[in-house]
Amino acid sequence: MTPRARERVFAAMQAMGAAWAAQAGSVARIERENIRCASLWAMGRSVARLCAAQGVEPACVVVDGPASVPGLEVEQWPLVAADALAPVVSAASVVAKVLRDRVMTGLDALYPGYGLARHKGYPTAAHREAVRRLGPSPVHRRSFCRKCLAEPEARLWI
Repeated sequence: MTPRARERVFAAMQAMGAAWAAQAGSVARIERENIRCASLWAMGRSVARLCAAQGVEPACVVVDGPASVPGLEVEQWPLVAADALAPVVSAASVVAKVLRDRVMTGLDALYPGYGLARHKGYPTAAHREAVRRLGPSPVHRRSFCRKCLAEPEARLWI
């Protein structure tokens, strides 16, 4: 989906009253634990926030990937490519990407020159060049910046 299409779907979900909650892992958490563990932590926090704020009590949680969320006291169904197979996960993916795009646009204003509003943190050639030219910003992950600066094809994720 294009960013514009995701925004439209997100607006429609909100208009329908879809319940959702989101949590992101910080740069420090990702550096400390790794991206997979930080993602699973964020998934667990999202479920907890959804339950607390919206009064939602899920019968089960479909996890997009091969691993269950540690410490989550609800039945889980880990499923690789769940965003393509389960509509509820597709919807969660739309929410996550819309929120990510909005955060990246805000970070672009705080850290000009990196093009964060354009590439949304993906390791494009322009993004890698900006990191080489400007050095990493406070929101860049140092472990991936080192790799990015050493290897042109390496992935740089924020």
